[in-house]
Amino acid sequence: MPRRKPHSPIRKIATGFVFIITAAISGAAQTTPFWLRYPAISPDGKTIVFTYQGDLYRVSSGGDFSADVTIFLSGSKFFDYTTGTRSNGYEPNFRWTKPSISIANEANYSDGPCYAFAYQHLKLGKLVGMPVPGTCTFAGWEMLQDGNVRWGVPPLGVKAIGVGYLENHQTEPDIKVMNQYDVVIKGRDQQLEAAVAALLKEIK
Repeated sequence: MPRRKPHSPIRKIATGFVFIITAAISGAAQTTPFWLRYPAISPDGKTIVFTYQGDLYRVSSGGDFSADVTIFLSGSKFFDYTTGTRSNGYEPNFRWTKPSISIANEANYSDGPCYAFAYQHLKLGKLVGMPVPGTCTFAGWEMLQDGNVRWGVPPLGVKAIGVGYLENHQTEPDIKVMNQYDVVIKGRDQQLEAAVAALLKEIK
């Protein structure tokens, strides 16, 4: 993918946060986006490691992180550490307390739809992308005795308070944008561009 110029509007967002999340599904990989470099899966298939702006990040390949991400983005500032003229920090310092926007689309699966629904339902920010299929369920996986076949079934449903089961509950984005193939292959992400534009408009 082509390198972005240092003064790209995407790099100018200092008071907002663009969050992109998909459930990690081998076989559903798409063109590597410019913000994620050198992704690699651990030998046991349980961890994905990638670099972002020179730092290494590690995430689970199996999902089950919708609550962690949702809670992280739901912060509300209640303390300010200050000398009276200059702020030296605030609480909570382990949650994001500024505006955010999130990208989700039809590629999301399993925990991806869980997160997309929660982010929108809790009004944490606008959801950008395409409709997200309702596949928010918990699956259990087992290996057959011969060690050659691994199979899974969803024994647990996910029920949102006041909504009901999220299986087959499609999440519609607040800003609907489709990534067009002939644009993506040229190194552009229309959903990311739309998310950045919407967030910049919000924080101005």
